[in-house]
Amino acid sequence: MNYKTMLTVLAVALAFPTVASADDAELESAKEKFAGEFQAEADRATERERIDVAIERVVSEMSRVRRRFARSSLEDSTTPCETFKIRFSSDVMQIHCTTNEPARTHINGPRVRWTNNEGEEFALEQKLEANRMTQRFESEDGARINEYTLREGGDVLVKSVTITSDRLPKDLTYSRTFRRQ
Repeated sequence: MNYKTMLTVLAVALAFPTVASADDAELESAKEKFAGEFQAEADRATERERIDVAIERVVSEMSRVRRRFARSSLEDSTTPCETFKIRFSSDVMQIHCTTNEPARTHINGPRVRWTNNEGEEFALEQKLEANRMTQRFESEDGARINEYTLREGGDVLVKSVTITSDRLPKDLTYSRTFRRQ
C-alpha cells in the first residue's frame, strides 16, 4: 500500500465514527424533542366533525352502496385520540394513543406485527428523524401513514394522516393538533 492510499484509508476510517456520533446526537436530540404527553387542542366532537368532512370528500365519488360501507370503515379507523404519550428507551420508540394499544417498535427498525384494540393486525414501521416521526400501518385493505411534526418550540404536535386503499377513489388526508402537557 502506498503512502497516499494509506492516508486516504486512515482519513475514511477516522471520519466514520464522527458521522455515527453526529447521527447518534441527532437521534438523541429528536428523542428529547418528541418525548412527552400531548393533549388534543379541540374536543372529540369537533375533531370527529373535521374528520367526517374529510371522509365525505373521499366517499362522495363512490356509488351509494359502496359509499356507505367505505364511510363506516373510515369512521371506525379514524377515532379521534384525545391524548398521545410518546416514549423512548434506548432503541425503542412507543407512541400511545390512549384509545388504542401502544405502537412499539425499534427506532428506525424493521416492520413488526401490531394488533389494535379491535384485534386487527397490521405491519407497523416507525421512523424518527431530526424533525419528524412517521408511523406506517399496512394491512390487506390499505395503509395509514401518521406523520408527526413539532411547532412553536416543541409545544405543539401536528399529526398529519394519510389513508390509502385500492378501494378508495383517492387518499383520505387530514391533520390534527395537540398541545404538550
